[in-house]
Amino acid sequence: MRVIAGTAKGRRLKAPKGMKTRPTSDRVKEAVFNILSPYVGQARFLDLFAGSGAMGIEALSRGASTATFVENDKAALNVIKTNIRNCGFTDFSRVIPGDVFSVLRKLQGEQFDLIYVDPPYSTKLGTEVLTQLIDYQLLTAGSLVMVETRRADHVTVDISELKQVTVREYGDTAVCFFEKLD
Repeated sequence: MRVIAGTAKGRRLKAPKGMKTRPTSDRVKEAVFNILSPYVGQARFLDLFAGSGAMGIEALSRGASTATFVENDKAALNVIKTNIRNCGFTDFSRVIPGDVFSVLRKLQGEQFDLIYVDPPYSTKLGTEVLTQLIDYQLLTAGSLVMVETRRADHVTVDISELKQVTVREYGDTAVCFFEKLD
């Protein structure tokens, strides 16, 4: 796993040991950021179920102004902090330990431009997160939310403030893109 582009291009990233965390593949990360490239500069990035922190670190490397990482697993939190430090992004990063839903409640009213949601596969947590992002007013008009799932488990929502823009599939992985409407 590595940083693909930007100021930290080529830096190797550590991944948490064991099977608790499933890092987003470099292929998926590169494809997602190719789509996001016009939006990343100066964006406030929120990385939920952050794992290794690879998505938020990639955003910072490509010009995001800040990245907030939310993770519950202690080993993963240590890896995120190490990766941030090794890439030189400590001043632009915030790592928040805890359950994603509790943290979202605490972040109420803080707004993010880009949000990456990578919950454990085969759960309905992605849909719940989308609802809470709206309920806690964490999105600005035009914010993009990406939810990574297993290919067979696309996320759909019936929330008037969100529009599904596209779904991209990469092998067994799908990334569902949503935009916050005005």
